[in-house]
Amino acid sequence: MDIEGYRYKSSITNDILAADIIISHAGSGTMLQTLRLSKKLIVVVNESLMDNHQYELAQAMHEKGYAILSEISDLTETIQTINQCSLVPFPDANETLFASIVDQHIGL
Repeated sequence: MDIEGYRYKSSITNDILAADIIISHAGSGTMLQTLRLSKKLIVVVNESLMDNHQYELAQAMHEKGYAILSEISDLTETIQTINQCSLVPFPDANETLFASIVDQHIGL
């Protein structure tokens, strides 16, 4: 298994496309990009943050079957078993949904 890691990179799209499995913090940008590229995603929440916004998003994605939520202490086992998991494909973005909700809310 080849592993590549980095603290920051301006674009990770090519890395995601080249990988079979992505292990990421629970930032929404990385999670959504990975899921939209149909890659298996293991999410490890950054527990040093002051609120639980990462955990809430990661838990929601895990409950819907889009990603695997793992504690850092369980990461080795999660990596070893992810290919046995049946993840749900992430749905395509509905680009008109937000506009229609706003239109409905303001009475258009």
